[in-house]
Amino acid sequence: MLMEEHSREVKSKILNSAKKLLMRNGYKKTTIRQIERDSGVLIGSIYHFFKNKDNIFEEMIAKLIERSQKKIEESCAGESSAFVYAAMIEVELCKMENDEIARDIYFSCYTSKTIFADIVRQSSELIQKLFRDTNFSQEQFKQISLFIGGSVYACISELYITTATAKSNRRALIRHVLKIFKVPNEEIESIIEKIDRGSDLWKQLGNELVEQSI
Repeated sequence: MLMEEHSREVKSKILNSAKKLLMRNGYKKTTIRQIERDSGVLIGSIYHFFKNKDNIFEEMIAKLIERSQKKIEESCAGESSAFVYAAMIEVELCKMENDEIARDIYFSCYTSKTIFADIVRQSSELIQKLFRDTNFSQEQFKQISLFIGGSVYACISELYITTATAKSNRRALIRHVLKIFKVPNEEIESIIEKIDRGSDLWKQLGNELVEQSI
C-alpha cells in the first residue's frame, strides 16, 4: 500500500511538472530533462513510469478530460448528458481561443499520431458512457470520436488564421455532434442558449483546469 502511494506521488510530480513546463514553454520545447529538473524525479524513475514524452502527455490529457467532465457535472448538476458533453466542447475550444499556449499544446497533441489515437480512445469511452442509450456499436462510437477529434482539430487550426469565426464554429460542432446522438432539435437549441448564458463559467472552468494540480 505504501509503495502504491509513493508511486502515485511520484507520477503526480512528473505530470504536474510536465503541465507547468507545457504552459510555459509549449509542447515542442518541453523535454524529459526539463521535467527531471523541475520535478526532482530522476530520469530513470521517469522512464520507469512513462515510455517517452508523448506517453506523459497522453496520461496528462486523460486526467484533464476526466477532470473536465467531473467539474462540468458538478457545476451543472441535474443537466442532461447532451448538455454536459456540449459544455465540455465549449470549455475546451473556448480555452483554445483565448490562450495561445494552450492552443499550441492541443495543436501539438492533435498532430501527434500516438496522442491523437489516445484522445480518440478516451473520447470513445466518454461518449459511450454519456450516450449509452443510443445503441451505437463500439465501432460506431470510435468512428464518431474520430469525426469529433478531426472537427476539434479543424477548429483549433482555424484559430491560427482568425478567431472571428470561433464561436460560430463551436456552435456548429455542438449542433452537429448532438444531432449524431439523436438529440431533438428543440433540445439542441435550448442547450445552445444555456451554453451562451454560461460563457463566464466555461472560461473559469477552462482556467481552473489549466492552473490546478493534477
